Amino acid sequence: MTSITLNGNYPDSWNAQLLTVIDNTTPNPVIQLKVGDSRVLYNEAAADGVKTLVTEYVVNFATSSGVPDLVSETMVLGSCALAAGQTDILQCTVGTRGIPNGTKAINSAVAVATLYRAHKKGARMVLNEIPLLKGLEDTFQAGSAQSSIYTAGETIADRDSVSTHSDNKIYKYHKTNYPKLYGISNGAYAVDATVTVIRNGGAKTGFTGLILGDLVYAENTGAITQTVSTTTKIVGSADSDTIVRVGLATNDLQPASAAEITAQAGTGVPNVTQAAELIGVLSGSIVTYTLPLPVIYTTALTSSTINNDTTAKFSMFNMGDKITANKLIFTVPSHSATGTFDINIYSEDGQTIILSQTTPSIASSGNHVITLDAPVVISAGNYYIGIVSNDASVNMSLLTYATQAWLHNVSGYPVLSGTKTVTTGTLPSTIDPTSDITYVANSALFFALAN
Repeated sequence: MTSITLNGNYPDSWNAQLLTVIDNTTPNPVIQLKVGDSRVLYNEAAADGVKTLVTEYVVNFATSSGVPDLVSETMVLGSCALAAGQTDILQCTVGTRGIPNGTKAINSAVAVATLYRAHKKGARMVLNEIPLLKGLEDTFQAGSAQSSIYTAGETIADRDSVSTHSDNKIYKYHKTNYPKLYGISNGAYAVDATVTVIRNGGAKTGFTGLILGDLVYAENTGAITQTVSTTTKIVGSADSDTIVRVGLATNDLQPASAAEITAQAGTGVPNVTQAAELIGVLSGSIVTYTLPLPVIYTTALTSSTINNDTTAKFSMFNMGDKITANKLIFTVPSHSATGTFDINIYSEDGQTIILSQTTPSIASSGNHVITLDAPVVISAGNYYIGIVSNDASVNMSLLTYATQAWLHNVSGYPVLSGTKTVTTGTLPSTIDPTSDITYVANSALFFALAN
C-alpha cells in the first residue's frame, strides 16, 4: 500500500454508507460506498495544489453506535475510483477482508462464514485517518497473538502460565514472586532460550478437562486451573475442554481478605478487589461444600419413609452459591431393607437434567457420601431434586425437611415438594413442576453437595 500525505483539511475520521450487498463467502468483492465528506476522496498535499484521488482505504464496519467493535470486519479497499457521473460515490475492490482473531488467515483460499461477515445495503463503514499498512492478512491470523521478545529466567514447560520480571525475563507465574502475568507458554524452554508466549486473543491447545465457557486461572508455579484461590489470577477462558483463549485480567479479581475489608471499611469500593467481593456477595460465590435450602416453609428436620420403587420424591431447592460437585451426601435415620437409589437434579422448569446418579447399595443408617460418576457444575439458582428406589422391597427412611402446605401447591404455579408415581425404579427425563408433582408433606430431601 502506498504512503499518502494528507493536508490539514483532511478529516480525522469519516463514515461511509455501503450501497451494495456483501456476502460472507466472496474474498474480493467489488463494492460501492457513498461518503459523507468528500474531502476524504482527495490528497491535496501536492505542491501545485492539484487534487489527487485517494485510491486505497482501510475501513471497519460500524456497530449501531457508529464505531467499530472487537468483532467488526476490517477491509482493505483498493483500485478505488469515482462511480460514473458521481462526485461522492466510490467503487472499490476489496483486497483483503476478515474479522480480527478469526479462525483462519484472512483471504484464505477457502473463505468461511466465521471469517467473513455478510453486510446489507446501508451498512456504515468507518475510517480513522489512513493507516499505512501492508500485508494486513498477516495481522489477523488465529492464534497469532504471540510474543517472542523475552528469554526464560527458569525452565518453562509447555502451557505454563508465565510472567515478566524486572530482569526482562520470563518466569512461571507466582502471585508473590512473579505477579506480572503475561500469558501462556507456547512450548517448553530451557533457561536463556527465547520464549514464545500466547498473549491476549490467542488460543493455546493441549489442555484436558476444561469446562467450556468458564474462566481459567494462572496459579503459583505456573499451573493452569479453573479453581479460584487467593493466589490465582485470571488468564482467560475455556474455548473447549482442551483450548484456553487468553484474556488477561487487569487485576487479581480475588475476594478481599478479612484484613483488607477491615482496612477499607467506610471507603466504599476503592478498587477492583472490593468490587469483586461485592459481586460475589450479590451473584453467589464459588464454594466447595453447601447445604442447599428447600424453597418451602420449614422449621425443622424430620424423616420420610421409602418402601417401594414407584413413588419418587421431588422438591425444589435453592443454590445460593456455585459449586463443582463431586459428591452428594444424604442421611438415612433408620434402615430395614437394603436398596439403591436413582437421584436426579433438574433445572427449575424441570426440562433439563443437571445431575443423574445411581447410588451404591444403602445397607445401613447414617450419613451416606455418594461419589458422582463425573463432576457437575451447579450455578446459583433454583432446581428440583428427585429420588426413587430401584428395589421394590426397600424399607428405610430419609432425612427430610418438615414442611407445611402453605404456598406449596398454588394453582398454576410449581408444586414445591411432593411425590410422583414413576415407572419401576426410573426417574423421568423431564418433569412439569406445575402438574406432575402431588404435594405430600415432608418430601424435601435434606442433602449436601461437596467438591
